[in-house]
Amino acid sequence: SATEHAYWLVRNARRSTPDADVVTQWLVDQAAATARDLTG
Repeated sequence: SATEHAYWLVRNARRSTPDADVVTQWLVDQAAATARDLTG
């Protein structure tokens, strides 16, 4: 599922990127992109 895929990506991002701000920004970007996809 998309949620599982996102979770996997976040896990990898957190493992490779110790900077929490980078991960947070990535999550915000992904959430915005997902919202755009869902709302068309």
